[in-house]
Amino acid sequence: YKVTVKDLSSVKVGSSGDLGSIYVGDSDKDNSLYVYYLSKFFGSSATNNWNGVSDLKVGDELLIYGNAYTYNNAPQLGSGNRCITINGSPTNGTTAETACNIIQARAYCDLYGETGIENMYVTGVISELSYNSSYDNYTFIMEMEDQFGVMRGVKAWAVSCDESMKDLLVDGATVVINTKLMLYYDSAIPGYICECYRGNVVSIA
Repeated sequence: YKVTVKDLSSVKVGSSGDLGSIYVGDSDKDNSLYVYYLSKFFGSSATNNWNGVSDLKVGDELLIYGNAYTYNNAPQLGSGNRCITINGSPTNGTTAETACNIIQARAYCDLYGETGIENMYVTGVISELSYNSSYDNYTFIMEMEDQFGVMRGVKAWAVSCDESMKDLLVDGATVVINTKLMLYYDSAIPGYICECYRGNVVSIA
């Protein structure tokens, strides 16, 4: 959901560091949607989340991953919501330690389109690994299971790997890569897919 912060007069910090009681809406309309609680990013915790209520300001544009439903006859975004961008800037994925997961990577691809965004860190489980000996790089799918048990994936294309880690780069391994996230038109589908374009392997577990 792409929304604008409308009202922070009742905002509070939860026990897990999430911000609660936020009202958001469309920037050009007189409407509002209640956000019960919002984490700063995927993988946030009580010790690694918002710094405080001053992190958000009225007028900030947010991209939120969450579930909308009706509560007491009013629409709202409940708990478990994640902030993906603030005023167009990623909330995480800019370091290996805050690597974004597949759901967030797909959101960034949708947001930045075919232009893409450089120097992003993405983590996921490898499948369909293939090696291009002519260029000494790898192409594979990075996957994760979402909260509904559905596998989500992005394609990692022409990714380099240091010689010391090549034996660990196998299907089923969890990898972190530094890459460019972008939408790519795949004529074989046909349609746009989220792609990790080039880059290099940072770590493998």
